Amino acid sequence: MFGSFNAESVFTSLKNLHTLELGGNMYNEPIPAEIANLPSLLHLYVDNADVTGDLSFLASMPRITELWIDANKNITGTIPEVIGSVHTLKSFSASECSISGTIPSSLGSLVDLQQMWLQHNKLNGTIPVAIKEMTSLRILHLEGNMLSGNMPNEICEKDFYSLGTDCFDKIFCTCCSCCGEICDENARAGFPSAFPSVMPSVTSVPSEAPSQTPLPSNYPTSLPSQSMLPSTIGTRVELI
Repeated sequence: MFGSFNAESVFTSLKNLHTLELGGNMYNEPIPAEIANLPSLLHLYVDNADVTGDLSFLASMPRITELWIDANKNITGTIPEVIGSVHTLKSFSASECSISGTIPSSLGSLVDLQQMWLQHNKLNGTIPVAIKEMTSLRILHLEGNMLSGNMPNEICEKDFYSLGTDCFDKIFCTCCSCCGEICDENARAGFPSAFPSVMPSVTSVPSEAPSQTPLPSNYPTSLPSQSMLPSTIGTRVELI
């Protein structure tokens, strides 16, 4: 689809909409307020859709649990401090955009966030220790940025399922499960956590607000080798 979201005419009346898949289109405009303000929206996927603007719309999302906006090179600006107030968020992916600035310490308030992909942006500075406060976080990818320094020991003490940074050259990390280009190779090979890859059909999404891609209950307590990880978690399916 080319052109505008036509948000005012299309979305304003959809008060009960909980899942919205808009990826693969060419909108050439920011996420409109009519979408961000949808009162029942839990899952929003707008990857590779030529979206512009920044992440300020996050502050207007009352119930969002899963937000994927990957591969939108015209999404710029910083990760806003207000992201720390989006307490419903459980899965956030904004890889391959043009997000710059530092990683805000306010992320530490997101105790229910389980997975976050921010690789291949323009983030700089150091990795904040506050990430240790994200008690549910099991997947974190930060490679392909301009970050520097050490992975804080307090973060390494967490039980990650997958943790990736530029640990070959920019980040000293003793606990990462992949480094830099190796993380990308894992993604191309189908390594499940290197990029988000699971989205159930709309008919399988419950009416309440659990994470759309819940982490398995039997996560290992220490990082497994890649050969021990499951070969697939699932693949994205078309909405029906």
